[in-house]
Amino acid sequence: MKKFYKHTAWLMAVLLTAALIPACGGPSGGAKTPVEIRLTACGAKGDGVTDDRPALEQALQQANGKGVVLLPQGRYLLAGDVTVPAGVTLRFEAQAVLVVAAGATLTLQGKIEAAAARIFDGEGALAGHIEGAGYAEWFGAAGHNEDDSAAVQQAVDLLDTVYLTSFAGAHTLGGIRITRPVTVEGIGDLQAKLYMEARSEQMFTIASGGVTLRNLSVVGNGRPKGVVFYLDSAERDLSGIRLENLYGFQIANWIGDNAEAAHVITDLVIDTVRSDYNTGVGIRLNRCTSGLVIEDILINNVGVNTNQPLLIIENAEKVRMRNMDTAGGLGTGSGGHGFIMRNCRDVLAERCMVDHVNGYSMILQDCSNFRIINWISSLYETGAFLFENVTDSTFENIKANGIYGATTVRDPGPGMHLKGCSNLTFSSLMVEFNFVEGLMLEDCNNVQISNLVIDRNGGDGYVETGRSDGNVITGATITASGTCVRQIGAHSAIRALVARDVGFRESVEGKATL
Repeated sequence: MKKFYKHTAWLMAVLLTAALIPACGGPSGGAKTPVEIRLTACGAKGDGVTDDRPALEQALQQANGKGVVLLPQGRYLLAGDVTVPAGVTLRFEAQAVLVVAAGATLTLQGKIEAAAARIFDGEGALAGHIEGAGYAEWFGAAGHNEDDSAAVQQAVDLLDTVYLTSFAGAHTLGGIRITRPVTVEGIGDLQAKLYMEARSEQMFTIASGGVTLRNLSVVGNGRPKGVVFYLDSAERDLSGIRLENLYGFQIANWIGDNAEAAHVITDLVIDTVRSDYNTGVGIRLNRCTSGLVIEDILINNVGVNTNQPLLIIENAEKVRMRNMDTAGGLGTGSGGHGFIMRNCRDVLAERCMVDHVNGYSMILQDCSNFRIINWISSLYETGAFLFENVTDSTFENIKANGIYGATTVRDPGPGMHLKGCSNLTFSSLMVEFNFVEGLMLEDCNNVQISNLVIDRNGGDGYVETGRSDGNVITGATITASGTCVRQIGAHSAIRALVARDVGFRESVEGKATL
């Protein structure tokens, strides 16, 4: 019996000693510093032919959930499934590649340290979640103006942050679907250069909240329905999406959403975007219900034949727009309207400009609680503003500068046309160089205007029609080719009027006070 216990004690000591000695030659698992295991020390060949899965599994076991597995230069074939656990880092030296054989799956749960070069290859599958940031080049993106869609899709499926570079050239992309929170970011001194894949309807489809895309430069593919950033809320509500520091060239449609979706988009930020020579809508949002921020936008379509609006927003509230400059085509069959907003409320727009459009520079329909400050509309054909059923809103420092005398237009309208509006306040409003009436109120009530200038329009200056009443203008200078003022509301009034070089008629009907 004593001999048995003595033999057992000896065997346990041998086993314990073996457990403490790293099989791959690194420091023991009990060391204070993280374990670093060199894969070749575990028997890996790295010749692309030998199955190095056993060596990798041994290295991962030796890393003990908190170490580093170092891959020297070589191609390490994995002929079966392997899982890299959380807490373990794979560190790739130059020209080190893991080759996943057909039918095998490499599941990644830890971290990766590698340069912007290919580190995964083979016909097998990659799965899991890589902690932290990484490069699309890890998965085969080459950036040689070739289609890198598959590599970038793999990157957004696995990484928290995907870096796109333009070291070698541009990436051609299309059909990238984002279904989890991720950041896609171009790095380097210049924005990452992207070409929209020729057959693609969408470059990026965003179907998850918490997504950021920034520092990207995109060239369109010429398709009339193509959308660079498509927000798809068909399956879930989307929140916390950021589109930042973007440039587009010859884009059909820059940013759009799924108008038929059952879900909504909230807290969307579009910041610092420039897009030139586009053929479609710059920004079109139908399902963004609240928390929309649009800042520092330049959309320039001058010289492009298009009849598409530059911006369409519907069914939104808590919208903030600042520093926006948009221009249409202003040529035969080009330009379209500028801004269109329908069924929107609680909107603040500051320092905006719309010019070179065939239609209206701004259309508001069924909107309320707007505050627009420092807005300039110029070089439009139909008119500067068309407001229909707009209520409870204020407008400060508004200028509508048309193109009267510069060209001939097909269907000119008043410089500013208000229809069915009530409880509006304008402070410092200028309307000039329009083909017909300067300012027309149709079926409007309680519109208050101070410091009004109407100058050198082709028709009447200020006109009330329909059931308009209770509208008051204080301080007006009006020059018009036709009648200076036509007021019909019994409770309307115009005070402190200066009429220059025009015929003058007190009113068409009613008892308006002049």
